[in-house]
Amino acid sequence: MKNIIKDNRGFSLAEILAVMIILIIIFSMGMTAYSRYKKQSTEKSYELMSKNAKSAAEEYFMDNLGVKEVSLQTLVDKNYLSPTIDPMFKKKTCSGYVRIFDTKKETQDSLELNTYKVVIECKKHKSCDLYPSDLDCDVEGGLVTDGSTNAFNLGLASYSFGNDMSVVIRVKFNEFIEDNYMEYFGNWESAGGGFGLTKTNHDFYYNLYSDSAEDYYFAQSNVEAKLNTWYVVAGVLEPAADGSSTIKLYIDGQLKGTGTLPGGVVRQSTMDVMVGGNPEPNDSLSVPTPISVSNALVFDRALTEQEISNYFSTPNLPINYNQSDPNLLVNITF
Repeated sequence: MKNIIKDNRGFSLAEILAVMIILIIIFSMGMTAYSRYKKQSTEKSYELMSKNAKSAAEEYFMDNLGVKEVSLQTLVDKNYLSPTIDPMFKKKTCSGYVRIFDTKKETQDSLELNTYKVVIECKKHKSCDLYPSDLDCDVEGGLVTDGSTNAFNLGLASYSFGNDMSVVIRVKFNEFIEDNYMEYFGNWESAGGGFGLTKTNHDFYYNLYSDSAEDYYFAQSNVEAKLNTWYVVAGVLEPAADGSSTIKLYIDGQLKGTGTLPGGVVRQSTMDVMVGGNPEPNDSLSVPTPISVSNALVFDRALTEQEISNYFSTPNLPINYNQSDPNLLVNITF
């Protein structure tokens, strides 16, 4: 018989290292896949929480007519919503609120009464969702518009303001469009007027069209807008003794520019007041403006400096103007 010689050698160090590297790679791939799955699962849990909050708030608002905002805690306490357990930190709960918009305009590119904004804040998660989701949401407290495809409409087409009016907006600029006037609140086209930023320095201005002089007249500031910063901008038109009207521009409650409107009367515009852009720019040098906005107000009277100081001077907080005012035509909190 032939001797069978057995090879009793073990694995070499190189072979062992190779196997270990392969196992480490497989383990890493598995951990990566698991982490991705866990992250996606957590994100879906947050999304589901937001949708459930919207549904609960919708029922709550039906049972509490006239209420426009409700906290998640109230929904839980009133048994409209299950406890909001944080999907990432099971021993924590999430807070937040649901708000329903009170705009009454129902035309294209405008918000409707069944638009809900849901803000959820957990330990390491903050989100802002809209239902329906044709507009974007700003987690700091407003809505986002690019000024064109989703600019929104406050109405007031063909409304005659005459020689006194006021408009107010709390706004944050998300992008600058160079070498163009950036118009973000108004109803122009050889009538009306509104707010904008200048072409070169992005300074704030407020312009109105004189019915008798047939041209635009400005109140311009030397305040340069900055990106990602909240501002409360107020424009006032008030009658003057000589038959003209004075145009005033306030930034964060302080008077920053004045001008004169010859003849004193604003030409009536056939355009609705838009937030985010010029309603019909045609060949003008203006462009839609990417902004976040939390409040928009329109008055058929001239606000006083004291009123502006009292209600419209805190840019880091949403505007809280809940006065009974028969001349307040629009008051929207987004």
